[in-house]
Amino acid sequence: MFKALYDGFRASGLTDAQVALWQPRLAKIAAWFSQTEASIRARGRHSAAIEQDVEYRFEVEGIEYCLRCRADRIDRDAQGNLHIVDYKSGTVPSGKSVAEGHNPQLSLEGALIGRGAFEGIDSTAVDPQSRILAGRRQGRRRGDQDRTQ
Repeated sequence: MFKALYDGFRASGLTDAQVALWQPRLAKIAAWFSQTEASIRARGRHSAAIEQDVEYRFEVEGIEYCLRCRADRIDRDAQGNLHIVDYKSGTVPSGKSVAEGHNPQLSLEGALIGRGAFEGIDSTAVDPQSRILAGRRQGRRRGDQDRTQ
């Protein structure tokens, strides 16, 4: 994982100094991703969709609306439940913020799944414990759940 990230940075035209600056971060990201992925797969989950773009149109009182999104990842577990996974590179919103509707991304993606908007994904109930995954834990507040499950 690290080698792929590192090689990508080297090939991007960054200077040696820029690559050296990013190298520790790349190592940390690669380690986090590898550990998280191993944990997810150990629980019997597999990816049903990765970076799938959807567009859903609907009408309310004569006004047409369009929701567009890109699901980072949708997993299916051994019981057939779907789990929406969203990767964040910065601060993860608190569970309270998501529950109060201030960060509706996962809820909207779940609603779109329920309406059959994602190709190849049936409208099986989305696990309400779907998580936002973050590559770093800065900004985590006391009482927030670990959202890497």
